[in-house]
Amino acid sequence: MDLLGLLHSRPAIACGTLAHKYLKNKLLALAESTAVALFLEQPNMLDEMKEMLREIESDFTDGYDPGHFVVDLPLLQSLDSGLRDRLLAALRREYDERFHPEKRLDELRLLSAAFVNILNAWFRQVAVAGVSAESAPLWEGLQEKTIALREFLEDRELCTRWIP
Repeated sequence: MDLLGLLHSRPAIACGTLAHKYLKNKLLALAESTAVALFLEQPNMLDEMKEMLREIESDFTDGYDPGHFVVDLPLLQSLDSGLRDRLLAALRREYDERFHPEKRLDELRLLSAAFVNILNAWFRQVAVAGVSAESAPLWEGLQEKTIALREFLEDRELCTRWIP
């Protein structure tokens, strides 16, 4: 693994891409009618967003694990195996205590599920009936869920693999 890949894990990159490219620049920047037109024109964007969320969730705990620095950095590979194992154990313990990967993953799953549910409901409504009074509350709810998910994904600690 190269150093940049070690620092910027797949979930970290996916968090940034999803938060900026899709949530900020599509769902939060566009008017509802423009967003409908965009999603009808490019329906694969819905699947792309959902796939990114699945990727982030599936790789989350390992993707932010700083133990990869100990395992993959050539400088640390030359350490005595006992010392390297103790360093790895201490680092992972600190990761669990300070980063709380399982708690964050649970929060991500809740935010993702809420976002996907309202996104699907809104898109079903506008695909059938277009922008209307019935879609307005769904659009408003989608905006709220999008903001909450974006705030989570843009947390400073999620920009790179966790560094103590």
